Amino acid sequence: MAKRRKPWWGAGAYENFRQNIVQRFTNFDRDAQNHVIGRNQSVAQVLGYMNLLYNAGLIPNDAQIVPSGARWQSLGGSRLEAIEGAHCLPCQLLVIPPGGSQGIDPSDLPGLTQAVREGIRTEFAHVTNLPALFNSADVVAEQCRPTGLREVFASTCQQVVHGPRRARENRLVRGPQDAMWGEFRDVWQIDRDAVRRAYRDTWVPRAEMTYERAMDEVEGNRLTQYLAPFHRSAEPALVLEVLNAYLKHHRAQEPTKLRDDQMDALERVFNG
Repeated sequence: MAKRRKPWWGAGAYENFRQNIVQRFTNFDRDAQNHVIGRNQSVAQVLGYMNLLYNAGLIPNDAQIVPSGARWQSLGGSRLEAIEGAHCLPCQLLVIPPGGSQGIDPSDLPGLTQAVREGIRTEFAHVTNLPALFNSADVVAEQCRPTGLREVFASTCQQVVHGPRRARENRLVRGPQDAMWGEFRDVWQIDRDAVRRAYRDTWVPRAEMTYERAMDEVEGNRLTQYLAPFHRSAEPALVLEVLNAYLKHHRAQEPTKLRDDQMDALERVFNG
């Protein structure tokens, strides 16, 4: 009897994944969806913070926004259960002033309230606890050549820290539930059009292209090149499945952080 061959490359690993792993993790697709939605929410919130920092003069003109290694992490995983904390954001960001060489964590910029420092750090620390496979897929998406999610995220944020600054505006900053209802103050504002434009016109399409490019890298047998520096390993067919799920859900839901009420809330935090 002729030897039976697999119908396509990776079919055996895929079927093992579909019939065994997916059945044990019945919420696999939902986990991928939640992770990519969490990523997009954090991107939108950081865009708001970066634009406020710029408008308030805390990020100087011609400053460069560059990617860096993770600095904050809200929680870890479980080695026993092969669960890891996968950062929602692709990387930490640093602000390099004109003529400078040292990058500054945005949360370390001078003049911030403790609430704003903690708010910025919370976004960069936010993780989703997921099977280790998800972190392997994230590594490829973040690092893939020539441009990974790290560079896409940094360049998206670069767009909201240049050009005309929004002036302070005399505005009602407290609602009826607050003790000082009816107080008007000069407050720093978010340039909402700039933030939404950066998210919709840069982050969404460029991140989508990056997920596709990451899948091309895996299909081109280059997965090991990305994972080896991190002392990781993963089955290529499974990494492809995760990346495909990210791509599938990337446009499924626009972040609520782009809504006016959510930007109002961020402005209240920023203005204390």
